[in-house]
Amino acid sequence: MEIGKTIKALRTQKRVTQEQTAAHLGVSCQAVSKWETGARLPDVTLLPAIAAYFGVTIDELFQMPAEARFEQVENMLADGRYDEAEPYILAMQRIKNDYQAITYLGDVALGRGDRAKALRLWDAAVEKSPAAWQAWCGRADRTKKLGMWDQAEADYEKCFSMQSPPRLTDGLYSLEQMHEQKKDWAAAIRDYERILDVNEHDYDDVVAETDRIKAEIVRLRKLAEADPATAGTAQHV
Repeated sequence: MEIGKTIKALRTQKRVTQEQTAAHLGVSCQAVSKWETGARLPDVTLLPAIAAYFGVTIDELFQMPAEARFEQVENMLADGRYDEAEPYILAMQRIKNDYQAITYLGDVALGRGDRAKALRLWDAAVEKSPAAWQAWCGRADRTKKLGMWDQAEADYEKCFSMQSPPRLTDGLYSLEQMHEQKKDWAAAIRDYERILDVNEHDYDDVVAETDRIKAEIVRLRKLAEADPATAGTAQHV
């Protein structure tokens, strides 16, 4: 883990041994060794003492940019390493207690089979940071995977409405996928048309993407025309 490398570098700069560090912090020498090799993370309650001992902030212990921290957590979760991910997420939460850590804790809960707890945590993430469109999109991504499409659709719409240019279109693509699976061709076409609008107004060089999306709209209109239940509803979108 990167925090272990940071602790080792700070200890070397301070010119103290693992034994001296362990004695000051009230832990075993083996514990310090495991931190530095990445075999274990320090307990979150020790982070303030570790930071004070080395004369740095807790944030400086986690020298990685936030994006790298998130990627590391997501890799742990993808590998099913929930016991390893949880203390790391809690350490991140001590640095910045916002929607991101709470969302990841929900992922841990789901990975352990507690769907109800996961849903509560994802709701709590949105309640914690209601002004962050990323929180809404994060909940949408997760409820979509659980088949809760009405919830996901509402959250994706909220996420898109909150963004300022240049807006991201990931949520619109997710909406299109859900609408197409529902055979709601008109809604799927509207999603693609909104993507075209974003590309036209928010980005400069998207010619290839524009051509692909226009081809997708043509495909969906043909599907709508061939579907008696929706015939005529998508032609004028």
